[in-house]
Amino acid sequence: NAACPALCKVDAYVFATKVIQRVPGDAKNDRGLSKQLFDLAMAEWPAAIATPGVPDREIGQLLDSLLAQAKSLGIADERANRLILGPLLKQNRAIGDYHEGLRFIALALDSRGYGPASDVSAVRMQAMERYAAQAGQCFRKAWLKDPTNPGPAVHMIQVEILLPTGRAAMEMWYQRAIGADPDNIEARDAKLAYLEPQWYGSYEDMIALGRECLATQNWDGRIPQLLVSIHRLIARQTGAGGKYFADPAVWKDVQDVYEGMIKHDPADAPTHNMYAYLAAVSGHQEIARRELAIVGDRP
Repeated sequence: NAACPALCKVDAYVFATKVIQRVPGDAKNDRGLSKQLFDLAMAEWPAAIATPGVPDREIGQLLDSLLAQAKSLGIADERANRLILGPLLKQNRAIGDYHEGLRFIALALDSRGYGPASDVSAVRMQAMERYAAQAGQCFRKAWLKDPTNPGPAVHMIQVEILLPTGRAAMEMWYQRAIGADPDNIEARDAKLAYLEPQWYGSYEDMIALGRECLATQNWDGRIPQLLVSIHRLIARQTGAGGKYFADPAVWKDVQDVYEGMIKHDPADAPTHNMYAYLAAVSGHQEIARRELAIVGDRP
């Protein structure tokens, strides 16, 4: 329909492809129809992303769907990136730089692997550094063009893990990310990874971050809950198990988080359940019984 803007058409083609993939039918015919719809979407894509006033968030959602469809159709990553990301980069859109950065950071992580640095060859380390540097360039450009999107700042923390320039740089990107989105969990997770002892911090640094999260009192965003998640991570990494939570300072953190969450939402059954569990394993049986009695038969 000529009256339907290009963006509307791409959205319709993407939606139709999702319907086809979810409804059982003839696999061969379905694949052929999905390919036709993908080609139609690609024909409209340059005009769609040039539509005035369309926010990058909406473009990003379509971009993710198109990349997923390209993958399901067996289209090579390089060709998919050329077809889908290429037009965005030509139009100098922040979302294009951001997704190009995501591509490079994935290549960097794949090059390095996830083992200790001593197990990474010099060749793989050089490849990681090259891709991480390219990712950093893309994320910086994306943030300069659109500082309201926390994504580039979040991933710059990941770049700082791979190519460290100092704690101050990580903190700068962290503040930019949560400044753009105070509810952003990914930024806090990225900073937590940076602060782990195998990278550039310590357990004390991790706990300090968790207590900062508690101090936000952002119960709707469940930000304070990260403090308990950090303590659980430390208990697992140190092998201390449930005994770790018997430490008075640790138990106070647990109580401060869960009492605050329950006060905010008394009907939050998962919170009551986890509070009961941690109370039981740390020897606080009265609290465990109280919380289980509140939950009753609820899951």
